[in-house]
Amino acid sequence: MKSTPRLQVPRHAKVIDGLIVWRAGDFVTRSSDHLFAELAELARFGVDAAPAFVRLYGPLRLCADHGHPASHPGFGRVPCALRPASIDGFDFEEPVSKLLGYAARMSAIASLAADLRDLPRLTTAAFSQLPRELAPLFATLPPRKRASALIEMCTSIWISDAALVPSLRFERDRFTMGLTATPVIDVAEPGSSRQQQPLSSPFPAMVLQLLDAIASGIWLTCVHCGAAFTAMRRRPPGRDTYCDLPSCQTACRSASKRRRRAALAAGEPPRWTRPDRRTSGEDSAER
Repeated sequence: MKSTPRLQVPRHAKVIDGLIVWRAGDFVTRSSDHLFAELAELARFGVDAAPAFVRLYGPLRLCADHGHPASHPGFGRVPCALRPASIDGFDFEEPVSKLLGYAARMSAIASLAADLRDLPRLTTAAFSQLPRELAPLFATLPPRKRASALIEMCTSIWISDAALVPSLRFERDRFTMGLTATPVIDVAEPGSSRQQQPLSSPFPAMVLQLLDAIASGIWLTCVHCGAAFTAMRRRPPGRDTYCDLPSCQTACRSASKRRRRAALAAGEPPRWTRPDRRTSGEDSAER
């Protein structure tokens, strides 16, 4: 599933006093190739990382009526109304807490999916990183069923909110099925808060890349900080994984030293030693 739609990002979007504010009509087109990786960083560092994310990908453009991104559901959608800005010099605003909430939930679901693939690690502790609103859900189910139920529920809701539709693509001599973000074109009168927004919200791209992360298996869970992160190669099941934060890398080195000491104490040869060629040759000659 190719999930890199281009976005129209407000050129002057900022985070001020807990609000994302921006002006209408002045856009720059940007790629969303690395959006979900940035979203995971946003979930990890919180509000301090919000200004950089907003500058790159813009606001969610939440509807002032229902509070969700994208458009109203249903046939013949009614375009969403944006919330007018209360800060001079800007046209629209939305709370940054909404963006942080989506980042935390999506990162937690990606992390849970990584643990679900790694069954030896899927215990009740795998749910400790879930946001407060997701933690009580399906709590009576066994860990594996609970994880799959949470992932299916959240992704289904987000696919609907992002107005994603099934599509067929002809690639490499065959058809592949995927999801496509459908731009919502508003024909409201000029000057109103209903603007023309062809895929101007990053939310559809966030959902598409989350689905890619879950399906491809490139997202792992750091055993030290609990954050989801991407890896260049897949790790063997049951192997502890650490992200690139300095504290997590320190914990990784400490864990490696403990494993080496335990192996030496058990009489196992170190992994990094090679057999002596001369000894091997003598052994083979005697045989």
